[in-house]
Amino acid sequence: MEDIVKARINKQSAIGFQADLKDKYDKDPNLLQKATMEDLREFGMIPEFLGRLPILLALQSLDEDMLITILKEPKNAILKQYRKLLSLDGVDLRFEESAYRAIAKRAMERKTGARALRAIIEEFMLDIMYQIPKDDNIGRVTITGDYIEGTGAPLIEMRGALAMEEN
Repeated sequence: MEDIVKARINKQSAIGFQADLKDKYDKDPNLLQKATMEDLREFGMIPEFLGRLPILLALQSLDEDMLITILKEPKNAILKQYRKLLSLDGVDLRFEESAYRAIAKRAMERKTGARALRAIIEEFMLDIMYQIPKDDNIGRVTITGDYIEGTGAPLIEMRGALAMEEN
């Protein structure tokens, strides 16, 4: 479908410094918003079906801030689920802002939208979910951006240190 829309948009040929380049729309994430009924017919949909479509709508692709919102805000967000699971073992799970950014960047690289978030989180939480509950002395785990990127480790705080911090 993207190729059909690009071909239609690039039909006007121009020469000179102000001319549109052939590859101008190659990396446009919102190219499908420029699709028309004629593009859908050329794609292979029959006119009888297209006549029953009252409007044509294309969604915007998710950006980094939208993905971070999906991680944090919904009532049943996956990060909230992991926090709840670890809190059952008495462990406080926290995420640095750099961790949110790193997760969102990795999801954007995969180009599968919000579905990539779960796979990325499960990938780095696997060790934590099996190792942390075994040790009763661990009180808090903070996930850092370096840990998500594979260049560091999560920050682990022991229960004794947390008790001294609160007093």
